[in-house]
Formats: sequence, structure tokens, C-alpha cells
Amino acid sequence: MDRRTMLKFLASGSVASFASVSGCINVRFTVPPDPASGAYSHESYTLGAKTTGWRGIAPDEIRSELNPELKFRPGKTIRLRWTVLDGTRHKIIIENSVGKTLYESKENSDRGETRTITFESSQEMTTYYCPYHPIQMRGDVLCTDY
Repeated sequence: MDRRTMLKFLASGSVASFASVSGCINVRFTVPPDPASGAYSHESYTLGAKTTGWRGIAPDEIRSELNPELKFRPGKTIRLRWTVLDGTRHKIIIENSVGKTLYESKENSDRGETRTITFESSQEMTTYYCPYHPIQMRGDVLCTDY
């Protein structure tokens, strides 16, 4: 199709016709995930504690991720479980944007041992980290309705 013909199609508002005739336009429309899709509906997370970072174990969306973003809906009871993978002392702290500790687990250094904390999610949560390895073992928390 030459330039003049293409301009006529565009000027006449026949973009859909043009796309189907030419076969050369690949338009994708993306729709944000529906809040009901489950993207933020998890109420249980499992992490592995290693000095190089928190390893995502469950749910599947975070499996194998390093310091995965934890997504909650506000006002939900959340169970955060973590297992020592390397035999080094760890614990998990959840804090707000000004560094105030909101929740904290007990520490553990026994390889294969697990700790669990249960808390109510709130939109002031921003970060989780291990105070013994605060740079490598740090991740974001997103608590939103969407």
C-alpha cells in the first residue's frame, strides 16, 4: 500500500480496515489485572532466609524470586512463614515508610527451621527485611485494594 492510499484510510477513520487490509499493524491493548483475579488475594507467603536475600517459595507468583514484592489487601490476616536456608541468624521485620517497626518475628539460625508471624495487613507497610543482613535481605510490601 502506498503512502497516499494509507493517508486516505487514516483520514477516513478506517484504521481497523487499514490494519486488516495491510496486516502490518500489531496493536495490543493491555488491561490492568482485575482485583478479583487473585493478584493481591494471598494471605499466606513463604520465604527462604539466606544471607544473599529472601527467596520466594510460595505462592507460585514469587517462587524463586529474590526479595519478592509481597502484595496484600488491607485489613487481611496475613501469615508470613520463613525457613532458614543457610544456618545463619535471621529474623524478619516489617516496617513503614519512616522506619517504624510494625511487626517482627523471633530470630532463628537453625538450618531448616521455620518461623511464622501472623499480622493484619495495612497500607502503611512498605518494607520487610532482616536486621542482620539489611541490605541484601530487603524487599517491598504493597498493600492496596488493587
